[in-house]
Formats: sequence, structure tokens, C-alpha cells
Amino acid sequence: MFEDLNTQNKSNEFGFTLVRRHPLSEEQELQFGSSWYEYFVLDGKIPRFPITQLDLGLSTDKKFISGSIVKLYSYQLPRGSRSDIRLDLWRDLNQYLYQPALPILTVERRFGDKRESQGKIVLGNKTRIVIDDRDKKEKTVSLSFKTKEIGTISIEATVFKHDVQQQEFVKDKAIIFTLNGQIHGFLPRAFISQELGFSMLRDSLLVQVDCTNARTSFRQDLFMANRCNLKEGESLQILLDKITEVLKSSDALQELNQNRKNKILRENTGDEELLKSLFQSLPLDKDLLNLLKRGGNLDFFKVHRHLENDDSAMQKHVQTSPLASKRFPSIFKLNRNMEKNGVYIKSIPLNGKGTIEFETDVEDEYLFRPHERGEFQIQILGLRNSEITGGTRRVRPQKVEDTFNVTVAGPTNNSIKVAFEPKDSLSVGEEIELNARLSSPSGDLESIFYIKIIDPKKQQEKSQSERPQPPALPIPIRVYAKPENEDEKAWADFTPHWTGDDIIKVVPGESEKIVEGIAINMDSFVIKRYLSKNRINTENGIKFIKDKYFTSVYLHGLFLYGIFDKLNKLDDNPRYDIEELIPTLMKPYSSFLVYENIDETILSTLRVE
Repeated sequence: MFEDLNTQNKSNEFGFTLVRRHPLSEEQELQFGSSWYEYFVLDGKIPRFPITQLDLGLSTDKKFISGSIVKLYSYQLPRGSRSDIRLDLWRDLNQYLYQPALPILTVERRFGDKRESQGKIVLGNKTRIVIDDRDKKEKTVSLSFKTKEIGTISIEATVFKHDVQQQEFVKDKAIIFTLNGQIHGFLPRAFISQELGFSMLRDSLLVQVDCTNARTSFRQDLFMANRCNLKEGESLQILLDKITEVLKSSDALQELNQNRKNKILRENTGDEELLKSLFQSLPLDKDLLNLLKRGGNLDFFKVHRHLENDDSAMQKHVQTSPLASKRFPSIFKLNRNMEKNGVYIKSIPLNGKGTIEFETDVEDEYLFRPHERGEFQIQILGLRNSEITGGTRRVRPQKVEDTFNVTVAGPTNNSIKVAFEPKDSLSVGEEIELNARLSSPSGDLESIFYIKIIDPKKQQEKSQSERPQPPALPIPIRVYAKPENEDEKAWADFTPHWTGDDIIKVVPGESEKIVEGIAINMDSFVIKRYLSKNRINTENGIKFIKDKYFTSVYLHGLFLYGIFDKLNKLDDNPRYDIEELIPTLMKPYSSFLVYENIDETILSTLRVE
């Protein structure tokens, strides 16, 4: 029995108890199917005593006056979280409690006076991203969608700067599903590259999927009672399909991914010719060719690759600097290109999708920041059939989700984009009057517009005149610890930063199952040890060994990628995270590759005694 320890006309009291899992006797082992938890009481009451303040040893300058304290006596921390609580365990707590209702003070007291701390507060990764450590992020993209079946889902996709280590915010939880700020399930980083196609963001992207406002029935089918795992089933698949669609269509995320890829993908004509000469003598598997091709022509040895790598092409995806943004909006208006005779009308096919863009001057975090958060709402004002003379009106739907599936992206770079997908309840020729409202302390900002439903979009047949692109070798990329030339790639260009232990990175494409580039560490410990051990000091000798190492790692990395890609296709659920597996396999395997086909006779001609 619990009692209020702070009743009126009564001094503060400190109540305590012990909770344990009941140890089953031999008789109870046979009698009960499971054990239970129980707490300690005296005469049916929680033990207590009056206090004004209490020194619990949590801090040298703070006394315990009110609140709660939980002390764990029997627990097991996972490996990697057992060091000083202010390090890895503090990061883990921030990841699991994405937005805790109350802050948590963590204090290290296990290692004696030398390592005792004043305490470190857990505020959750949301607060870190928006306030405390916002300098570590490159951009946060705000997205949301609302459907009648799912309800409202809010998404915050944060891309961290490329030099921020993944364990700082992401670790193994790249897609997190939260309920009231607490993580109830997550997906690994492989989802970022395999399902979304954002291979360059897989170690830097953290996506929060807030399910707090999802429909209760849908949420119950999504989360398990342990608050740690997602339920496999139809509801999860419906949600994942929608999340994938929304994230893949984000212009901001596409641009960030492409910008990072452009920094790495630069062709080297000399290396490409070196590799072409090797490929011409190799028997190539059909599945490997499928990794290389961009169309149906497999005769890629007769056609040189042509990729847009000049400066003008590289500028296609360069992000333009946004206008100076404000904490609260003062501008909210429709894009003028939609205006017809003073009325904003957007035509959308019945089975299609249309996007409406609003200009604003508010900061990107406006709709999801912890404090002074704004609201964006869409309301149906009217519905009429414009095809009938006089425009016959019919009963206006009360909820937008009864008429459209709506996806909101932004604010991002002073823009809010709203995608509308008409439902079958609408008819061709109907016009829907809507009002978009963005909240502001000085008065809400509104924009009225119309959506006209037009004939369903016909499936366009593929033009016979289209000539498929031939297969092409993935771009070979040499990476150095400290490049001597501006065009060369450095360890610091990769996320996470490379070290001497790294060997290879395969850069897949987004739109098709192709490999766009293969980056190889030319200053790896493996190649340096080999050169030192075999006393190879001549310029020609070093070049010969490094070229041999480069081509061997390139070819074996590509063939391994092809093998595991083929194995993944045998199962509906891919078993291998290829982008992580290949670099891991190549670390020990590369030691063998540098010795491959190099006998003592060749080495003797390269050495300087």
C-alpha cells in the first residue's frame, strides 16, 4: 500500500522500499508458470522518516530535497557501456530516452575519488540536437504525414556533420520509433542504405519516427509490451512502406546524400584504363554485370563510360544558401507560379500526387523544437463539382485525411512542401478549397488555395527510342592519409573518418542496383607493413606494389559485393548489410591480397639492399 508522503500539515517524509523478483521454492517451481515482483513494507506501509534535506552522495554541493531516486543492485550493462557513466552509458541513455519527461542526473561513484564526477545530466538526444550540440549537425529535415489508417506520424531526420562519430548519436539505431519521447523500437543503419538508397548518409543520419499521435489501434499493433521491440506484421510493413516513400522523396536528403557523393566520386583516367585491361581477360558472371550496367547493353568493353563529372555537373546538387531565418515566421505565402486569375489552383490526377510549396522565413526547427514549437495545419473549407454548371456543392468532409493522404516536408531552407494524394472518395472535376495555417505569436499566418481533381494519369509506356546506358566500371578512388593534390581524397572525407586499419568502401547508387565507385586506402597499415617488411624503397618498386594492391582490392571488393548481392536476392529479407560487411571482410583479407601472385623473384627486382 502506497501513501502520499507530502500531505498537508505534514513535514516532508522520505519513503523507501526494496523491490525484488520473488525467489521460487522447489514447490513453487512446479506450481507457478512464472515468478513475480514484490516490494517491502512494514505493517502494510512504506517505511519512512521525516527530512528537510538529505545527502545521498550524488554531488558535493547539492542536497536531496525532493524527487525520486532508484538504486539498482542487480543489473548487467552491455559491453561498450561499462566504463565511466559520463561516456558511453550516458550516450546510450540519451539514445533510448530521446525526449525524457524529466532530466536525469548521472553520477559516477564506482571507481573511487579520482574518477568521481559532479554528475552529468541526461536530457535526451532531441535536446542535444536542437540546443546543446546543434553545432554537430549539418541539417534536420522535418517531415510528417497523415492517413486515415495510420493517423499522424511526425518524422525528424537529422544529418550530422561527416566528422561526428556514429556512436555519439546514432550507434546501431538509425531509425527510432518513439512514443511520448521514449524509444519503443529501432531499425539498423542498413535500412538507410538498402531501403532508402542514401548510402553516403548511413553513418550520419538519425531518423525519429514519432508515433505518439498515431491511431491507438494502429499503435497497439505496432509495439510490443516490453517497449523495446516492434511487432512483425502488416501494420509495421504499412508504416515502413510509407516512411520509405516519404524519406526517399525528400529533396533535402537527396541533395545532402548527393553532395557527399560528389566529394568522393572523381574519375581517374589512368586507373580506369588499368582496370579495363584487367576486366577484358576475366570471365564475368551475369549477376556481376548487372551490378555494373545502367541499361541492357552488356558490351561495356567497347563503349567508354561517360559520367557527368565536370564542374557544371557537380554544381547540379550544390545546396544553395537559405535566406536568413527567424525564430518565428513573418512570411507564409504560396508559390506565385500557382496563381491563375488571382486564385491558387493546383490540378492533381485522381490516381496521382501533387505538391504545393509555401514560402516562409522561419528556422528549420520551428515545428519540432522542444520550446516555443509552432504548428502547421490544413483545413478543408469547401468542396464543389466545377464540371457542373453553377458548381454544385456537396457535404464538406470534416477531416483532410478523409479526402487526401498528406505529407508535409519542412520548413527546410525557407520552404514548406505539402504533397497531396487524392483518395477514391473524390471525383474528376471536383474542386476542394483548403486553408493552410502556420502559427505565430503575432497572429497565425494563412494561405487559401484550391485543388482540382483531373483525369487519372495514364501509365506512360517506355519510349522505344530510349537507348539504355551501357554498363560501366565503378569509379576507382585512391584515398590517402594526407593527399598531396587537391583532387585526391583524404581519410577525413569519409564518415566515419578512415584510419590505417580501413581498406575499402563500396559506393552504391540510389536509383538502381549499381556500384558507382570503389574507394581504396592507399596509406593502409597493410600496404605500409608489406613495403617495409620486404625493403621496397625504389620509386618504381613502390608504384608496382601499390598498383597491384589497388587492382587486387578493387576487383575482389567488387566480386564480393556481387556475391553477397546475389545471396540477398534469394531472400525477401536481405541477410547481409553489404556496405558494412565488405569493409569488415577486406581488413584481414587484404593481407593476403598484397602477396598474391608476387613471388620472391619479382620482389628481388624491386628491393634496394
